[in-house]
Parts: sequence; C-alpha cells; structure tokens
Amino acid sequence: MGSEPLRARASGRAAWPYSTARCDATSSCHRPTHRSGHGAHALPPIRERQHHPWPRALRVLKEADFEIGSAFPRVGNPDLDTWIDLRQFVVLGEVQHDSGPGRNTRLLCIDGIRGNVWWVYPTRPRNEQSTACFSLNSNVTAYLASLLAYKCFREKWWELLQRFADYDEEVPIDDPAYVREAEAMHAQFLERLQAADSTHFTGGFWEDHAWNEHILMHS
Repeated sequence: MGSEPLRARASGRAAWPYSTARCDATSSCHRPTHRSGHGAHALPPIRERQHHPWPRALRVLKEADFEIGSAFPRVGNPDLDTWIDLRQFVVLGEVQHDSGPGRNTRLLCIDGIRGNVWWVYPTRPRNEQSTACFSLNSNVTAYLASLLAYKCFREKWWELLQRFADYDEEVPIDDPAYVREAEAMHAQFLERLQAADSTHFTGGFWEDHAWNEHILMHS
C-alpha cells in the first residue's frame, strides 16, 4: 500500500461462527436429500463433490504469529481498551510495509463483533506491552472499495508523471498543467474514498493517507 501514513491513528466506531460439530464421512450429515418431481434421492458424499479451497491464512489473531502483550485481549490504548477485544479478531492475511514496529509485515484483520477492518502489528516495540493497530474501514466492502480507489489513483498519477518525465525528479513539478491535473485527480480520489466509507472517512486512516499522497504529488 506504500508508505505508512504519517498521521494515521487508531480509532474505532460503533462471533465468528465456527461449528465444532463433527461427523464421519459416511454419516447422514454428508448425504443431504434432494427432492424433485421424480422423488427423493441422496446427494453424493461431500468428499465426492468439488468445494472451494479453504483459505489457509484465515485464523483467529491469537493463533497467528502474534506477540501477546500483558494487556491482551486489550491493546493497551485507553481510547480503545473500553470496547476492543482482540480475541474476536480474525486474520485475513498479511500486508507488507516499509515502516512501523517489528518485522516487515502487518496482519489484516476483521473485528469479528463489529466487522471493522484493521491493521494489527504482530510484534511490539521493545519494552512495550501495547499492541499497535490502525482502524482502516467500517467493513470489508468499504475496505475493498477504498483499496480500488487507491489503485486507480496511483495508476492515473503514474500516467500523468510519464507526460512530465523530462522534469528533474529531485524537484517538484511546477508546470501549471501538471498542478491542475494533479489537483483534479486528488479531489476525485478523496470523493471516491468518502463514497466508499462515508461514516469512517473523516479523521480516519484513508483521509490521512490521501493527504500524504497529496504531499508526495507536489514534492
């Protein structure tokens, strides 16, 4: 996703249903009955039917490669600890980053109670018991829409830069045509981000990140 937002901060607003039942491959729970106009007949056992592959990265946070601090299941942040419960966080995968504490990765998580999407750092700063985390979006749909808006913005910005490739990379591009198009492009980026997650945008991660991108466009 690029550099860690300079002004990003953790915020939160507003269970994961696992079935523990077990049955063997030949029991009736694997042979549901299908009824049609020709009567009832048993469907093939589950092992004979094709299924979607199980996402290997999907797991609760405590089962991930995650350093548990003394504040667990809280994060050690007074603004969050009144309601957050890391035991309910589900890990969707890992995201590489180029700054921040610990090893070069972040865990992309969903709050299994509220549905918010978070980055959680799996390692803690030395001699600290708090867990670093950033609230990204109010839900997965909003996260994907925001991510798509960012991808489109970056692609358009790259296309714009190619038209001014003769400029010195060490100094800002002051051509009025570049400034005009860059500003319009960034304004559209902000609009798409706000539309993607209107309740979570103002003062949140993506607004901070978008304005950091604006700084990069003119530096």
